[in-house]
Amino acid sequence: MRIIRLSIIFFISVFLLILALLNRQYVDFRFFPVNLSDQMGILGGASIPLFLLILGSVLLGLLLGFFGEYLREHKHRKALSQKTKKKNKLCHRQEHEGMGRTDLSTKIPFIFLFILF
Repeated sequence: MRIIRLSIIFFISVFLLILALLNRQYVDFRFFPVNLSDQMGILGGASIPLFLLILGSVLLGLLLGFFGEYLREHKHRKALSQKTKKKNKLCHRQEHEGMGRTDLSTKIPFIFLFILF
């Protein structure tokens, strides 16, 4: 299993290295449209290598996906937590109720001994 994981990591690394080498040219990345940034006097962009833009977009998409999945599963985790707390509370209550009662299964042999003698 470790060899498979390392080979997958190796092939992904080689792919990302090739992607970076083939996309080294600089591109203008703008945060705002040109007219809007000129009117507001804001520097609305940057010149960055294309591979950084691609990898950054993929990373941002992954992070947003993980966060969305975390929020989607919250109701399931909450319901499981409540069920676990309820189960533990019932088990704890059952243990305390059982302490006050006497268990006849342990006393039956002694009763028979007294009856026989």
